[in-house]
Amino acid sequence: MTLLPLLVLLAPALLGYATIVALHIFSDQVTALVTGTISGLLVAATGFYVLSLITPLTVTLLWVATVMMLGTTALVIHNTWPTWLALPFDRLTLGVLVTSIVFASVIVPNLLYQNEQGLHTNILNAWGDLGWHMSVVTSFAEGQTNPPTNPIMAGEKLTYPFLIDFLSGVLLIAGATYAPSITWPALLLLPTFFTLFFIFARVVTRSRTAALIALVLLIGSGSTLGILNLLTDLQASPSTVTNFLLHLPQDYAGTSYDVTGYYFPNIIMAALLPQRSFLLGLPAALTILILLLHGMAKDKPRAFAAAGLLAGLLPLAHAHTVIALVPMILALVMADRRRWRISGNQAGSSWRKFFFIAAVVGTPGVLYYLTSNTVETGAFLRLSLFWTAGSENPVWFWLKNTGLLVPLAVIALLFHQGPRFARLFASVGLVIFTAVNVFAFAPWIWDNYKLLLFWLIFSLPLIGWLASRLLTRPLRHFKSAKPMLISPLLTSLLVVLLIIGHIQSGAVDLLKTMLPTTPAYEDWNWITIDFAEEIRRKTAPGSVILTAPYHNSPPSLAGRPIYLGSSGHVWSHGGNPRPREQAVGPFYTNELAQLPEVTPDYIIVGPVERQQFPSLVIRPNWSLISQVGEYQLYQLLNHSWPGQ
Repeated sequence: MTLLPLLVLLAPALLGYATIVALHIFSDQVTALVTGTISGLLVAATGFYVLSLITPLTVTLLWVATVMMLGTTALVIHNTWPTWLALPFDRLTLGVLVTSIVFASVIVPNLLYQNEQGLHTNILNAWGDLGWHMSVVTSFAEGQTNPPTNPIMAGEKLTYPFLIDFLSGVLLIAGATYAPSITWPALLLLPTFFTLFFIFARVVTRSRTAALIALVLLIGSGSTLGILNLLTDLQASPSTVTNFLLHLPQDYAGTSYDVTGYYFPNIIMAALLPQRSFLLGLPAALTILILLLHGMAKDKPRAFAAAGLLAGLLPLAHAHTVIALVPMILALVMADRRRWRISGNQAGSSWRKFFFIAAVVGTPGVLYYLTSNTVETGAFLRLSLFWTAGSENPVWFWLKNTGLLVPLAVIALLFHQGPRFARLFASVGLVIFTAVNVFAFAPWIWDNYKLLLFWLIFSLPLIGWLASRLLTRPLRHFKSAKPMLISPLLTSLLVVLLIIGHIQSGAVDLLKTMLPTTPAYEDWNWITIDFAEEIRRKTAPGSVILTAPYHNSPPSLAGRPIYLGSSGHVWSHGGNPRPREQAVGPFYTNELAQLPEVTPDYIIVGPVERQQFPSLVIRPNWSLISQVGEYQLYQLLNHSWPGQ
């Protein structure tokens, strides 16, 4: 591995940092660093993508671009050196950043790693998602079409926000291997996100204690009462308590398929690491909001312009972030009417600048999705009450999954002395929570979880403020301000217990992932990896490969489009895999002359195909061109069926 992949990540982050400092937007080094990091990466990833539409990305081209970014950074720093020296470091924020970096360095390597058996993950949620993401990553590294095609639904347009996977594809081109191309962006972006959330919570609550409490609740998020499953498993286990805790049999913060009704998993384990688009979307959203809040407070048009640029780049980074930010930004516009009355046209000019830049930059990304013909009508918006509660009592369902967070947010809203913007964000968060309980915003109802995360992010600062208030002063009735019959010490103890109660299931799952005894889930063994390299050598980019429909087939590492990969992924992204899914089996067993929609160039016969299709027939027009272990690669010589 060369130095280039590391520089491809760090050079944009440093340039973004230098630019934020040069624009005199923030008065703190750490805030400038984390907002500059996400801004630089988002701009660079988009820039690399636009460049790839003009000319193929090569190692030489990446070296040139990286050196140019580093040179520009040095020039900007040289010209703004006095500003750099004048900016102080906020020690607490720096401590949050350093702690987040240490935490990320422990947990992120478990996302995907290489050992003597192959490529593995310790995160069950990632086991299924990595096959999809690696298909996108390698397809970009091998040279995608314009517009990009879906790597697991050959011939169809890619409608998934792909920018983070494109960035990983650039790392592969630069010389990174599979695991670093996935984990290195997370190592950089996960601490960035946590630090940005702390800054965001501190800004809207004007309280460091509230921000720290909100951050702890976010990191330890998960189905609150999922810990009851752990107690049940412990009671039924013949092992000692120590041995049981070292070999936890399942995730306890919830999953997308939990039969006991715990569907709200930890944000790190279910979103930030497995669903990689969150790595760009969430920190970008927080940066936009921090810029807008700072611009409103300090009357800085540059902050509005920078926020508009990032907002325009969001569609290709994370579509759910765009959906969640629309009501939030509209609420901020309404909340800024006080400044409109004071400064008049100047305030209006700042917002017009934001919306104009966001519209100009973002229109191509929005049109990219609107012109897709692969999304089924009605798949992304339909009536669906109470999310995944089903026949379960909705009140009990939400108590199990989110504990007291919803009622605590409502109670905190009743405090008239509560921070204005924290109340505003919590109000919008509750609107999102209500919408998620009424509508399904994706083909798979569980994907509403992606919007519920924004309810959580918007609500936690106010909940943190309420908790910090109860910790630091006697509990008083929120209307009459009369002391309640409860001592301050007992109040503080109850608050601490409530915080612990809300993070214990998430903390257990995080600890489980980091334990050396955690089971490893195999995505690709070495035979599969070697066969993927053989596919790359024997086939041309863009060649369509037929396999059984599953998520981690060899072509997902080879960067070749698959006739049909995981049907679940295709369907959950709005596509219709049914015609192909129904045809693959009969084609393998010689009962179907030709596959619908797309004709493959190559056919794989491996362990999964033999297992799924026991009556598999190798036909005369299948020419064997390569074999690695149990895998065989056949070329389809012609597209007409010679018959029985």
